[in-house]
Amino acid sequence: MRFLQRAGSRWRRIDTGRLVDELGSELPVRFSLSWWRRLRGEASRFTVHALLPEGYPISVHKHYRQFTIWNFIHMATSSAVGVLSTQSLLYGLGLSSGSLPLSAALNWVIKDGLGQLGGVAIVAYLGARFDVHAKRYRFLGAVLLKASCLLELLVPLVPRYFVPLAAFANILKNVAWMATSATRAQIHRHLALKDNMGDLSGKTAAQNTLASLVGTAMGILCASSFSGIIPTEPLAIVIEYMFYFVPFSIMSLLASYRSCQYAVSPRLTVARLEMLFAQLLPELFGTSTKPRKEVVAQLSRYILDPDTLCHRERFLGGNPSKIIGAISRIPLRVEPALTSPLEDESRLFWIKLEQSAVSIWFRNDASDAETLRGMFTALLLRYYLGKNITVDIAQVEQIVEEVDEKVRTTIINRGWDLDEMHLGKRRPVLILRQ
Repeated sequence: MRFLQRAGSRWRRIDTGRLVDELGSELPVRFSLSWWRRLRGEASRFTVHALLPEGYPISVHKHYRQFTIWNFIHMATSSAVGVLSTQSLLYGLGLSSGSLPLSAALNWVIKDGLGQLGGVAIVAYLGARFDVHAKRYRFLGAVLLKASCLLELLVPLVPRYFVPLAAFANILKNVAWMATSATRAQIHRHLALKDNMGDLSGKTAAQNTLASLVGTAMGILCASSFSGIIPTEPLAIVIEYMFYFVPFSIMSLLASYRSCQYAVSPRLTVARLEMLFAQLLPELFGTSTKPRKEVVAQLSRYILDPDTLCHRERFLGGNPSKIIGAISRIPLRVEPALTSPLEDESRLFWIKLEQSAVSIWFRNDASDAETLRGMFTALLLRYYLGKNITVDIAQVEQIVEEVDEKVRTTIINRGWDLDEMHLGKRRPVLILRQ
């Protein structure tokens, strides 16, 4: 270690592993704390190197720390819940199989096989929704995981239905894990700032491993208090397990919700576009007393940045694209199945009023700027219809044309990424050129 040693009125640096006084004499061991400082420093460096990305904190998003803390709590409590539910499931397996090893093994294999097949089928149906609503399905995965653990915990009450209950619980568990894995990529993509997604994902895996070990230890500690329960009383053991299951599950869901709040994405979805324009449309085209030019000159006041909007984003219950206000009273359908031919094939997007809903289609070669312009036009048309204002689509397009360039520039300057907008399941109109 390096220390400063004074010689007369001057200081000089010396390299030594010992602590010395001003005259160079070695201090007694009882006054030396260098070993503790070295140990603490090494431990700190090991922790940073093993659990945090290289270059932390400047290499990750500013919300990475809060996201990681809440995610660690979520993973630890989930592991504790998993220990309790697995122990209860094993107890139910013994009751259902008459303690015969072969029967117990067959039941376990059957429930695992059915659960995995069911999980693959459901995830195949969900498809790209994990990308569009990453936070929504991440939290839904946490809810399904707790539901599966609850089913496993209740198996001892009805051991004769071990296979169907355990298989259904395993289906939920597989869907939960797949949803968590699929949405994790989207979240990590925006937390990594220095093209270090691989490093960040690896460190997250290390954090989750540590959290699982902590949670497993907590679960074993809690389960050890059940040693005095008589094995022939399944109701008693289920009640004891519920004593720990409920608070751990609540804590896990709360931590999962809080971690989702810190998962900020600059990508625009239909729901985020609605929220983005919810303040702007009434000011530009509504009852605002300000002149339109004044509002256009101050667009950044009405268009939220990704951090602010994602903290207000709704990802629980109902349709995430439904926002309070007149803009959401009319349904918006993005590229539904065509019921009639589209006119004017030279256009890059088409808007129609069908069955009290606004439908929009984009051509397969429409640029990001045209996609944003089409969504802006459709949302403005919905706003007028929600206010019971009769207006022609051509008139709305003309109004949008006046401010479209300024609005797009402001959205980009506020930090939004327009390269790939997630508009759900796409059916772009293919124009075949002769």
